[in-house]
Parts: sequence; C-alpha cells; structure tokens
Amino acid sequence: VSSSDGSVRVIEAATGQEKYKVAGSPGNRVLEMAFDGTSIWATTGAAAVAVLPASNPNGGGSFFYLSEAGAWALAFDGTNMWITNEAHDTVTVAGPGLVNLGEFNVGDQPKDLVFDGDLVWVSNYEGRSVTLFRTRDLSEVGTFPLGYRPVDTVFDGANVWITDYDGDRVRKH
Repeated sequence: VSSSDGSVRVIEAATGQEKYKVAGSPGNRVLEMAFDGTSIWATTGAAAVAVLPASNPNGGGSFFYLSEAGAWALAFDGTNMWITNEAHDTVTVAGPGLVNLGEFNVGDQPKDLVFDGDLVWVSNYEGRSVTLFRTRDLSEVGTFPLGYRPVDTVFDGANVWITDYDGDRVRKH
C-alpha cells in the first residue's frame, strides 16, 4: 500500500515490474484486501467495498455496499466474504453475486477476522473479546471475553493466533 496516495500496486514477482495499480486516495487508503478465487476485495473504511477482477484490477469491477461506513477487515470462507464494520460493531456477510446475506452485531470495535475451516473469528478490540460464527448457517456461536485487546488474527491450520495489543504478544487459541 502506498502511503502517499492510498493505492495498492501489484508487482510481477519474476520481473519486479508493476503489473496493476489498484487506485486509492489519500483520504480513502486501501486498508485490507482479500481474494475469493476470482476477485480482489478491498476496503477503505467507507460503506463501499471494491470488488475487482483479479485478472485486471483496473479493468472495472463492482462494489458491495454495507449499510454504513466503516468497512475494515475481510475474510473469505470458501463461499462468502465476511466484512467487519469497525465503526458500527457489526460484521456483514456477502454471498455469491454480491448478495447481502446479513449484518450481525459483534463486540466493540471489530478489528480483524479469520476463517478456521469451520468458524469465523472476529476480534473485538475495545470489547476485549472474540465473536465466533458458524459459516455453514451464519449462526453466532457467541462472544467470549479474552481479557486483552485483540487486533490481528491468523489461522495456521490447527490454531487461531491473535495479537494481544495490551501485552505486546501473540496468543494461541
């Protein structure tokens, strides 16, 4: 991500040459991106999430709209794209064809989310918690206190790892 104009550049690994540039702007920098097998999804904190063809991100695309501005993090579960709305304490699920499958309440200030093969884990920074959803039926498992401010999440194939902002460490779950 370019700090000057908020754009994301795709670089050809073999040549080091710029292949594509996904436009941004200083006021709307690209925050996060995810790939769904066909398209690149990009958030800027606005209500619109850009959905760009991976074959040519500058060749057009479409948008998926949340009910309010605040789109932050993205996670793809193999079928649906999950999008946190940091400003409104929700997660929205986008189905195939950019169909809105629902907006669900989570803890205070969701920062990140990850798919572990069965569940989507949403880290709620100010809520000091994690909210879990089953992907097969979009049902909430629950919100569980962590005792620290979770930020980033990653799944290693066996465990979910969450950064602990308060303790300056990473915790395994």
